[in-house]
Amino acid sequence: AGNDRLVRSTFTLMCYAYLLPDKYENYKSVVQKAFTPRKILFTTEVVTENPNTKTTELGAATPVQMKQAAPSAGSLGFPGITQIANYANIAGAANTANYAATASYVDFSQADGTFSGITINGEAGATGSINTSITVNVTPDSGSVYIDSVPISSGNTAKWLVSINDGTNYRGSEMFATWNNSMVKYYNTEISEIGSVPVTLSVDNTGGNINLLATAFSGNWTIKMLRMVV
Repeated sequence: AGNDRLVRSTFTLMCYAYLLPDKYENYKSVVQKAFTPRKILFTTEVVTENPNTKTTELGAATPVQMKQAAPSAGSLGFPGITQIANYANIAGAANTANYAATASYVDFSQADGTFSGITINGEAGATGSINTSITVNVTPDSGSVYIDSVPISSGNTAKWLVSINDGTNYRGSEMFATWNNSMVKYYNTEISEIGSVPVTLSVDNTGGNINLLATAFSGNWTIKMLRMVV
């Protein structure tokens, strides 16, 4: 009495059980995330017009119109196009066009117009151009072939859409270049290719021009390009 007592027993126990995984089957996390819907709000702006201002309603535009500055007396905008007064249009049968001394557009709604190149004169002296050409028989023996050349002074940025094929293998590429009077930088993006086209494209600025070049490592290739310059 008055002392601590210790009772100790030893026995054997056998238990049939399974090893438990880190996560049970059909385990669901109690951590959840919830996001409120995002909203984009647009404010409304109202523009009023002075009722005393005279306005003219414009009719529906023709499918394609090309604006052209008024030519000087006796000059022609394109070969085989004659001058008449106050309007311009393309003659379907003759595939030629008349243009006006003071008028503003060429109408392609009645017939197709074909141009080897177009030069665009914009506002404040801004200029641009669109051109296309084809080069055939680009082979390893021909070295680097000049596909296109534009004067350095014609702008400072050009974009070429280039098609390369030998009748079986095809590639569509996009070349983009920017330059100044002393250097040019460019990058080439291969848009799509069917088969194998061992042809590389590059751009240099020699002879006062910006030049698009193609180099073939094997085969005989036809290259077509559409170029835009600004």
